[in-house]
This record gives sequence, structure tokens and C-alpha cells, in this order.
Amino acid sequence: MNLTFNIPSKRGGSQPSVVGKLGASVFFLLFGSFGVVFIFLISRDVSAKLRTYQWTQTECVITSSESVDLGKEYGFNLRYDYSFAGHLHHGTNYTVGKSGFGDYRDVQTLIARYQPGAKSICYVNPSDPTQAVLRRGSLALIPFFLLPLVFVAIGAGGIYFTWRNAEKTAAPRPVTGRIGSQVPAFFFAIFLLMGGSMTYLFFVRPLVNIQQARRWPSVPCRVITSRVQSHSGSKGGTTYSVDILYAYTVNGREYRSNRYNFLGGSSSGYGDKDAIVRRHRPSSGATCFVDPHDPTRAVLQRDFTTDMLVGLIPLVFFFIGVGGLAWIYSAGGSSSKVLPPSEGAAPWQRRADWAAGRVVASAKPAMIAAWIFTGVWNLISLPFLSILTREIARPGNRPMLFGLIFPAIGFGLIAWAMYVTARWRKYGESVLEMAPVPGVVGGALQGTIRLSRFVRPAEGFKLKLLCINRVTTQSGNKRSTSDNVLWTDEQQAGPGMGDSVPVAFYIPPDCRETSYDSVDDIVIWRLKVTAKEPGVDYAAQFDVPVFNVAQTPDQVAAAKAVLLQERAALEHYQQPSTSRIRVQTSVRGGKEFYFPALRNPGATVTVTIIFTIWSGAVWGMTHFKAPILFPILFGFFWLLILWGFLQAWSGTTRVAADLDGLTVTNKLLGIGRARTIPSGEIVEIKTVQGMRAGQTVYLDIQVICRNDRKVTAGRAIKDVQEAEWLAREMMKSVRGNS
Repeated sequence: MNLTFNIPSKRGGSQPSVVGKLGASVFFLLFGSFGVVFIFLISRDVSAKLRTYQWTQTECVITSSESVDLGKEYGFNLRYDYSFAGHLHHGTNYTVGKSGFGDYRDVQTLIARYQPGAKSICYVNPSDPTQAVLRRGSLALIPFFLLPLVFVAIGAGGIYFTWRNAEKTAAPRPVTGRIGSQVPAFFFAIFLLMGGSMTYLFFVRPLVNIQQARRWPSVPCRVITSRVQSHSGSKGGTTYSVDILYAYTVNGREYRSNRYNFLGGSSSGYGDKDAIVRRHRPSSGATCFVDPHDPTRAVLQRDFTTDMLVGLIPLVFFFIGVGGLAWIYSAGGSSSKVLPPSEGAAPWQRRADWAAGRVVASAKPAMIAAWIFTGVWNLISLPFLSILTREIARPGNRPMLFGLIFPAIGFGLIAWAMYVTARWRKYGESVLEMAPVPGVVGGALQGTIRLSRFVRPAEGFKLKLLCINRVTTQSGNKRSTSDNVLWTDEQQAGPGMGDSVPVAFYIPPDCRETSYDSVDDIVIWRLKVTAKEPGVDYAAQFDVPVFNVAQTPDQVAAAKAVLLQERAALEHYQQPSTSRIRVQTSVRGGKEFYFPALRNPGATVTVTIIFTIWSGAVWGMTHFKAPILFPILFGFFWLLILWGFLQAWSGTTRVAADLDGLTVTNKLLGIGRARTIPSGEIVEIKTVQGMRAGQTVYLDIQVICRNDRKVTAGRAIKDVQEAEWLAREMMKSVRGNS
């Protein structure tokens, strides 16, 4: 018994037309042009600042320094005198390309540093002594050259690959070293770095500042100016921020600050900012909190506010990066080494374990990856648990409960990592001894799994063989990798003697063979073995070689024997006692099949977690008045997730099958309708691929009618053998035992 999914390969395909190439060239030309424009702008700015490093250092005297309100920012006005080549000159520039500051503290620091009458160093342009600055230009923009260079490289590379010879385009990129992991690892590392740095800037640092400010003394202050600042976004939207300038006195000295809270920045929603400004009118009194070690640091609002939860969004990217790297360097990323092709050598000899016919299960790498992912997650989430609990106790901070989901997931990950570790300690490493090597397309995969510990499960072992097509696609500068299950088969093996498990699968001739010749189109054959045991269940997986090679007469005979054995096993299949799907004789002499809700607890929990997180994201966008496009777009996907959530918790299907036909009743929340299909219209009842969770494929039962109408008669069946048996029993009830 086997199941094949007809999922087309991404390799090959027709070449684009000239019109298509011209269109692609225009797109890549525009893409690269953006990079060229940015390079020009950055180069102009950097070159102006670089020139100041060739200017002559000269002593100067500050004559005046003061702050000035520029409307959107606060400026720093100063004058200084300096002599150059025997002539007295007056300077007014602090540095190159800097006209204002968003934080008044920066201006206040400069005023304190450059007091009238103080001596300082300025830098004079020898070609034009009237030009001088107190500080050379910052070169911080130089690393940003890399970003527009990426645009230029993608634009130029896109045009090149669009027009280059078709034969060269079709040539695959061979995989060597760690199988196809370098490129995905690079992108996952980018996700990790970007998500981590953005989370630190927008959540961790403000949260740390809030905790420090809890110990700052309160000081009376006087509001000087208050207003709502508007900021035009690059995409035409407008955001707003609170700008309140206030004065306070510490140790007899007056200081000024315009920091309202530690989050900073701007966001949509004018009303809440305007309400804050109205509460802090000019000349009114207020209370601010001042850093006793640095009186220039002050803030009006030191409490945690719900809008700070937006800073947790980048954590999604961070954990995608961590999870992706852990997956790549564990079994999921196929950590075995693949050698380059060599003349005269069989393809399965490119891996030492395949050549020896001994494949070791990947239990230890999976355990290490689990602890890496768990450790990084809890390293970030758990330290904030005490902070979050204190903030939740404050009035009006109930939305902070959403933040507890991250520590909760962290505790769940600890339990998962401990379970994986307990499994490895209990069962050790299992070894698959293949005989012969390799498995053959159109033949059989045979061998014996040697167990390092005594395992004799009462229900035997469940074996699952999968053919996985790992496809990497690129759209512009984005690459994505997905695993498509092309073929799968399941078997049940007896408990045996407790030290070994026999393996024998027939592989249909239309399957694809193992392939690592192209990093963008990898074909992996994977054997998974599980068994129910008290405490910790047994589980192991092996990546095995399967190739389309000539067979000896003995191999052909062995393959036929395996195929006959599989067919006989299907004929004598008995539904497991643990199955939640009920099959019974109907009152009309046929059979009734009932698919209840919650029949897949693992999938239900996963859907519930996704639904909860997505609902929180949509609520946050609505609550914080994000641009309307985002709630609409995320809300559309939320409706799709809601349907899956309701289907998992309340979706049921009842199928009545007899010689007259099928009656299928699907219900959601107890509401549904029945469809009747006469037996004369039924052409076939078969299993098809339904939803997927990673590499786990859930099957649906589909009824094919003569008018090409398709009716689903059962969803989300995890057991392949059970799904095939259910489809066959339905067909037997409609056609009789024939």
C-alpha cells in the first residue's frame, strides 16, 4: 500500500519569451536604479564628511551657544572665533550635515560642553578658511553602502540571468559539504540578527530604562512648550509623536528635557497624543523623574504602556532565525556530508554512511538543536517574567497579559527539550542496516533497524517512508524553501525480539530518486519509525538512499514479494483501537463513518496557538490604530485561520454508505447539511493530500463523480493506512464486496 501525491517539480520548464525577458529586464533595471540613486546620495553625504578629515586643526574660542526651536527639531546655535593664516574668522557650524536634534538632551549636552569663553578645537578648510566645524563629519553611513549595493547586484544579476544562454540557466548547482544548508543558514542568520536588534531597540531597552526609572526621584517641573508633531512616512502615511519641552531644577541648576516616555518614535493615531498634550499645557506644572547620576536624563511617563507591546513583533523574526538555524543543523537540515560527484563512483557512495549501508538515526543532533532553541528563547523571555508580572498588577495594564505568552511558550519548550533528551538517554542511537544498498525506484527498500536498547512495544512499530522534494525558489531578493511530500507509505511491524525492526517497502516506478545535484531542487528519502512505550515513546528517523538503478533477478523477486506482502497487509488491516474515527453498521445494512471534532489533538493545539497569536496581532493593530491596510490584510488571513480553528474544534463529518450511494453530512458548530450521491454517479473514492504540518501529511477522502464533481467525505486523517482502509470500505459499501 502506498500513496503518491502528484506535485510537479520546480526544475525545468519552458523558457520565457522575448516580451517576458524585456519586462523582467525593465523590472530589474528599475530595481538596480534605486540602488544607484541611494549610492549617489550616500556617496555625496559621505564624501562631504570625509573632506573634513583633511581640514586643518585650529584652536578656537566659543563666543555664544544657545538652543533654538526649529519647529520639528531643536537646533544648536553657536559662534566661535578662530585665527587662520593670520586672519580672524567667525564660525557657526557645529558639524557637517547636522542641523537639528529630536532629543533636547543632545542640545543641552552641547550647550554645557561649549560654554561662552571656553576654548576648543575646530577644523578649518584650508581652501576656504571661512568654512570650519567643531566636529568632523560622522562616517556612520559607510556600512549602509552594502544595502544599495545589494539592490544594484540584484538588478544587474537579474538582467544577466534573464538573457544568458538557456542551457546555462538550466544547469543545476551541485551541492557539496553540508547539504544545501549554507544559503538558508545565511538568511536565517539575517532574520536572527535583525529580529534581535530590533527587539532590543524597541522593547528591551525601553523596558530596562523603565525599571531603572522606577528608582529615580520625582522632581517638580514646568512645561515650556507642548505640541503634537506630525511626520510624513515614505509611503505617504502620517504618524504623530508627543513633543513636550519642560524645565526642572536639580541642585540649584536648571535642566530641560523633551522626553515624554522611553519608547520614543512616532505612530498613527492623533487623538491619544493630543490628549496627552492637552494635559500638559504651556506654563502648567507637572512631575518628572530624573536620573540622580545624570540630571540631563528625565522623563514624564515612566510606566509601562500597552503600545510598547508593538516592540515584541520583531521577536517573530528572531525566533524564525533561531528555529531555522536549529532545524538546519539538526536532522531537519540534513547534517550529513555529501561529497562532490566523482567519475565512476555510484551516487550513493558520496555519503560514507550510505556507502557502508549503515545509517545512524539523528537523535543526538535533534536533542542538541532542541536545547539551543529552548535556551535562546528562554534567555530572552524569562528575564522579563518578573517585570511583566509587576506591570500586570498595575491598574490599566491588563493587555500586558498578552506578553505572558512568550514565557509560557518558553516553559513548554523546556518540557519538550527534556522529553527529547529523555528519549535519547532511554533509547540511544539506532542504526539502519540496509541490504541491499541502495533502495531502488521500481523495487524495494529493505534492511533492519538495530536498537541499542531493548524495545518491545505492545502495539509494535510504526514505519513511515517519505519522498520529500525540498524546493528553494527566489523572487527578487527573497528566497524561500519548502518541503513537498511527493510520496509516502506506512507499515506496521510487530514487536519482534526487542533488539531489531525489519524494514521492507515497495517503491513505485514513477517516484523520483534521491538527488542533491541542485541546491534548489533536493529530493530526500526519509524513514521514520515510532512506537508507543510507557513514559517516553520511541522515535527515530533515517535519511536513506533511493536510486533508479538496474536490479538483479533476486532483487526483482524480492520487490515482488514485498509488494504482495503490502497488499496482503492492507486486506487484513484492522482499525486501531486508539482511532477516534468510528465505523459501524448502519440501519440500512451499509456502513456509517463518523469523523468527530478534536480527533487530531496535536494539530488542534497548533491551530489554537496560531489563532491566539494572530488574534492578538489583529487586536494590537486595531487598538494602536495602525494604518487601515494592515488590519484589513491581517484580518483577511485571520478569517481563514478562524475557519481552521472552528473546523478543528467543532467540525464533524458523518458518511452513510450503502448500495444506494453515499450521504455526506458536514457540520460546523453543529450546523450543516447533507449531500446525497447516488451510487451510479460514483466513479472512485480515493485519498488525497489535505492539510500539512511540517512533513506530516493529513489525508482527506474524496469522492469522484461522473460529472467531475468532487465531494470530501472525511478530513484530516493522519494515519495513511487508516485513510486508505476507510476509502476502500466506503467503496465496498457502495459497490458491494466487489
